[in-house]
Amino acid sequence: MLAGISPSQNAPFPTIIRNLLDEVEATERLSFLSNMYNSLVENGIQSPFFDQIVQAFLTMMGGG
Repeated sequence: MLAGISPSQNAPFPTIIRNLLDEVEATERLSFLSNMYNSLVENGIQSPFFDQIVQAFLTMMGGG
């Protein structure tokens, strides 16, 4: 994933996703997730969401 490092199978992805969605209105969450996913698939690390997700992951894992 990041520099050849993959998150463990028990990484808290549901918690990370909930934290990313905290600032998004409930009615917009599905659209936001869809846009995020499509951007990551199409742009990889060039996606504007990539840094946001990496930072959220590092924060949750105690390294950010």
